[in-house]
Amino acid sequence: MSAVPDWWTEAVHVEEAEPVEDGITVPKRLPPWTASLPTVEVAGTALDADRTSALLFSAMRGKADYDLGVRPLAAAARERMTTAERDRIGVALLRGWLDNGAKGPHRALFLAAGYLGADGLVDELAPLVRDWPAQKLHQRAELGLVVLAATGVEAAVRGLMTASGAPYENGWMPWPLQDLASQRGLTVDDLRNLAVGDAGLDEAGETVLDYGPRRFRLTAGPDARARVQALDDEGRPSGPPRTSLPAATAADDPAAVEAAKKQLAAFRKELTAAAKKATVLLEGALRGGRTWSLDDHRTHVVAHPVTRLLARPMVWAVTAPDGARELVRLDEDGGYLTVDERLHEPLPGSVVRLPHPLHLTDDERAAWRAHLGDHELAQPVEQLDRAALGLPDDQPDGAIDLVGLPEGELDGLTLLGVLEKHGWKRDAPDDDGIAHELDLDVADREVAVTIEVTGLDVRDRRASPPQRVLRVTWARTTNGVILFSGSAPDAHRLPWSEADPVVVSEVRRSLAALQERITP
Repeated sequence: MSAVPDWWTEAVHVEEAEPVEDGITVPKRLPPWTASLPTVEVAGTALDADRTSALLFSAMRGKADYDLGVRPLAAAARERMTTAERDRIGVALLRGWLDNGAKGPHRALFLAAGYLGADGLVDELAPLVRDWPAQKLHQRAELGLVVLAATGVEAAVRGLMTASGAPYENGWMPWPLQDLASQRGLTVDDLRNLAVGDAGLDEAGETVLDYGPRRFRLTAGPDARARVQALDDEGRPSGPPRTSLPAATAADDPAAVEAAKKQLAAFRKELTAAAKKATVLLEGALRGGRTWSLDDHRTHVVAHPVTRLLARPMVWAVTAPDGARELVRLDEDGGYLTVDERLHEPLPGSVVRLPHPLHLTDDERAAWRAHLGDHELAQPVEQLDRAALGLPDDQPDGAIDLVGLPEGELDGLTLLGVLEKHGWKRDAPDDDGIAHELDLDVADREVAVTIEVTGLDVRDRRASPPQRVLRVTWARTTNGVILFSGSAPDAHRLPWSEADPVVVSEVRRSLAALQERITP
């Protein structure tokens, strides 16, 4: 960069005038390894050493706390950089910091990688952040979440959800994800939708594998497993679908064959992960009472190449603006099909939800069981045969503590596994690393349900003592905040006789599952 462009001069002036807030300590000079960084380019123009140094120091001084903020010079530069230019320096900073010992005094360069990097940095960093806690690198993982959010790119939303273990399912998110989501105008429901990846499939639910002279269509079957089908010279499917690629022939390109096999292996892994997240989404919607607008349902469920596979065997309730309700399922073409095989065209403004069995009559459940059986469709989430339970017969009227708790003890890993499968999330631990509460994902019903247990060691799950369920209570919420009616310790807890019957049923279903795992 020979002549200094006006935007650079202006950004430097703003940079110098803007106070630097307290944050990560910035080194006084760059460490020796930064000399081997690739040349930084902005809009195709290379920066000289002095301007590269100025840009790095600007990025290092960005905020690493709530309300992430990029410094003026770094902001002006990255606005003009292509994604490739951003990732060239961002990924190099990440690798340089890690390869040179990930030293604490140079953590600001790790943060700078986020403020300068883009999609490529997210792809490389997210799996590392996800795995660092298991390596007892908790502080590095926490900063890694900040670095991902600092990129400001859309890919960082999914990267943060991958790295942080999907806490958005019950409405809670780590603050870097909250901040990035807020910047991009995304709600918790938007994050839930984004969490389900497409495994590389296009809107038609397919992609192509290439052997060179031969090509194959790759899709996901009704069971969310890979299907491979040969394509003829005109690109039309030919022959029966297979679960794997055919053997190579002498006419095939060996390099292309190897690449296709790797692509198929990656697809299987991504499809399994996406199907698992879609199942979690549907389970949470059924339990929590989530609703979709008709447009959102068509966009995020019907048109999603993976979610729609899992959604097809589910029974959906479409409620028109006038309150009229129609029970439907999705057909192969994305239409809404009634139990008697009629196509239903929802009215504009309709709302779609997964009805809990408590909201279905015995006749409706029986008719839909027969319908799904005729079409050989199996529900991925228990709905029609889901247990519908009421309060225990001996539940005292007005009591805030649920009776009929599991009797006996079970190990911490088993308790956590059973409850997480039923939608419970471990609460934050105390200063000793012990978590005493778990919360049920029913945020859409504007309630909070808590199970109190003996105490789970979050640092070493196997070190937890035998667990007992000590107490189960509930409270009302608004926008995720518990409503209090006084200052007493139990002022927010309400009688179980006032609880939503679906919440009661789901809580008692979870407790029954725990009781089944307790050895007499």
